[in-house]
Amino acid sequence: TPSQWEANARIAYVPSDHNYEIALWGKNLNENDVAAGQVGAGLAPFFQRFTVSPYPRRYGVEFNCRF
Repeated sequence: TPSQWEANARIAYVPSDHNYEIALWGKNLNENDVAAGQVGAGLAPFFQRFTVSPYPRRYGVEFNCRF
């Protein structure tokens, strides 16, 4: 497979009392769509190829409370 890279990021805010945390995150920010690998299985003429595709771009918010 061709070379590839994936960019992920997370930024968080934690106040000085450390009671909670709020964070924003993103994965696959560069929208990588190159197949990560291929595996062939079976005998001709029933040969099958299985491809591993990366997850699409996604975002999220996290909130953690400590007590």
